[in-house]
Amino acid sequence: GDTEDINTSAIFANVWYIVKGFEWKYLSLSKGDRTFIKNFMDDQIREGVYKLTIKEAFPFYTESIREIIKIWKELLKLTENKNKIKATSKKLLDNERKSLEACWQLYFDRYLRIFLMNYKEFYSQIVFKKIDGYDKDTRPDFLAVDIYNNIDIIEIKTHRTILFKKESNRDSYYPSHDLNKSIFQLNKYLDLKSNNIDLSKIVNSYTKSLIENDKIYRPRWLLIISSKDHITSDNTSDELSARLEKEIKKLKTTYNNIDIILFDELIQNLENYVSYLDISLNNNGAE
Repeated sequence: GDTEDINTSAIFANVWYIVKGFEWKYLSLSKGDRTFIKNFMDDQIREGVYKLTIKEAFPFYTESIREIIKIWKELLKLTENKNKIKATSKKLLDNERKSLEACWQLYFDRYLRIFLMNYKEFYSQIVFKKIDGYDKDTRPDFLAVDIYNNIDIIEIKTHRTILFKKESNRDSYYPSHDLNKSIFQLNKYLDLKSNNIDLSKIVNSYTKSLIENDKIYRPRWLLIISSKDHITSDNTSDELSARLEKEIKKLKTTYNNIDIILFDELIQNLENYVSYLDISLNNNGAE
């Protein structure tokens, strides 16, 4: 007979045949059979023979999710050094930006949907018209439509934005100027009307009809801001971080339509999601 080694591709092909059987009818497998197949596949995946390429799961990106995460982690290393910001944004995002906030806005303009998968549409700030009494540049970063057709507003700050300041000579903390300014900036959009939105920029016809008929009511807003290392300018301990995270939860209850999301939370959620996807039968080395 044939003395060649049997490779994993041949084994999997035969497993498929056995499970499906003749005329695509399933055959009954014993508990021992199922355990053997499961353990065998687990071993193959662990050894890297079969591996998911995340790009296949998200075809609307030319990059894999791991590349997107890698860019994120490089941006996290940035400070307010303008030369470094310009060089890094040009290298990683193919567009030069002069501020840290502008870098993150560009990054999220490309990849936000992968972090907030409960939204089906995203529109950048160009959809917002100038509101009377406010500077033309004070516009939120994104208008988003979730899977239930609710229209929300998303504002992006930076991972280095300080959220709380310590009161002098006291062991108490209060919201920083940047946090208060961000909340005030979004607060004025709570009564968003159709005449505040440039409908020519809205692609989806149903979303456009919602806006035209004033079906927007006190939109919820998401503020993506700060990180655990920058919640306060003081040196933080685990105890202080936990205390200040509790303060953030208090803010959410004070403003029941606001969701303050730390940069750490976004990336952790995505990495957790990727860990669930990291099993597949895409053969990495089969001929």
